[in-house]
Amino acid sequence: MAEFWRKILDALFPRGITCDGCGRELTDADDRSLSLCKTCSSVLVNNVLKPISVLQCDVYSAFEYDSVRDLILRCKDESCPYLAATIAGLTYRFFVEKNISADVVCYVPCGKKARERRGYDHMEHIAEEFSARSGLPIVHALERVKETSDQTVLTAEERFENVRDCFVGKIDLTGKTILLLDDLVTTGATLSAAIHALKTRSQCKVVCLTLGKA
Repeated sequence: MAEFWRKILDALFPRGITCDGCGRELTDADDRSLSLCKTCSSVLVNNVLKPISVLQCDVYSAFEYDSVRDLILRCKDESCPYLAATIAGLTYRFFVEKNISADVVCYVPCGKKARERRGYDHMEHIAEEFSARSGLPIVHALERVKETSDQTVLTAEERFENVRDCFVGKIDLTGKTILLLDDLVTTGATLSAAIHALKTRSQCKVVCLTLGKA
């Protein structure tokens, strides 16, 4: 099914023709594999951060949020699911550079209302694209069982309370190292809830990777 939708998106939005960052036509000097021009690529590459820890799990973020903000928001809220390929490509490149290892790839699912509004789960698309690049099997190991308020309007303390017990682990992944993908980490509240759900379900190791860090 993932391959079917990838072919549909490729037909509707051919990759490697225009830059997903600024929209200009790509040349041979640009990074066609990521659909980014040389200028946009150079801005992103200079923002690599050291990992932080959430529930004793490493959380890697490829870029400062400001440099990828427009890319994330367009993928999430402007009906641009094809940008999942660019985001997955950027995170996969970072994954390789940092020599991160995992057995499977998982993602933080969006809420039911957000999925209905957008018509898709952007993180699911990103995880599918990441799986295709990395060869890691994708597992739909998390289920969001509680609708939450908009995190952006809450304090750090309120964010942790807002997402408390909002996920459950669906699959026993005991003995596996799970690569958990999300688009952004701010306080770590959402990742904390997701990690807790995975570790409650399985005796597993979790490594997190986000495109941006605020």
